[in-house]
Amino acid sequence: PQEPAEQPDLPEELSELQPAKEAPQFELLNEFRPPSFSCPRCHQKNSLDADYCFSCGMPLEASLTEPPVGTDSVGHSPETPAGFWIRLVAYIIDGFLISLITMFAALLIGVDFDRGPPLFLLSVVHIAYFTVAISTKATTIGKKFLGLYVVRTDGSRIGIDRAVLRSLASLASAYFSGLAYLMVAFREDKRGLHDFVSDSKVIKKDNRLL
Repeated sequence: PQEPAEQPDLPEELSELQPAKEAPQFELLNEFRPPSFSCPRCHQKNSLDADYCFSCGMPLEASLTEPPVGTDSVGHSPETPAGFWIRLVAYIIDGFLISLITMFAALLIGVDFDRGPPLFLLSVVHIAYFTVAISTKATTIGKKFLGLYVVRTDGSRIGIDRAVLRSLASLASAYFSGLAYLMVAFREDKRGLHDFVSDSKVIKKDNRLL
């Protein structure tokens, strides 16, 4: 068989006119692939704008700036249980906001305050506030202000069903002199009755104010 003829050398001027080789397809894909980062818990890739890990459901807010493992610069672990006093401060902040929302709603629907505080409306606002906030953001305004988050005991996201149970149990504890809240002060895992009912826990992820 005849050997293939060698290609003649082209002049330098003509060689510059030759079309450039196309970039491999995988390089083009990498160039246009959206940026991502790994979940601190299951290490699955998530987009930068994801609030929760698509695989395990763990809240991913502030994961780009906080270390995924170990402790941060002030010595708090990502899984540090939130204590009684800091949770009490967060509840007072949320309670003040709930009272404002309740008063505004009462004025809109024309509730007569001469008959006393609208406890039924207050209860509805309480349940709605905590359920929506915890099921969507894993925190409330008061908790967010102090760097607290509510997750399940395995670190995954709390769904709407467990958020409703947690809000109902929290409201029941408030009506019964808050005795169930005292469990947080004396238990090592810092969990109250409403935490056990919903299989949840409150963790401190950073050092904000307290």
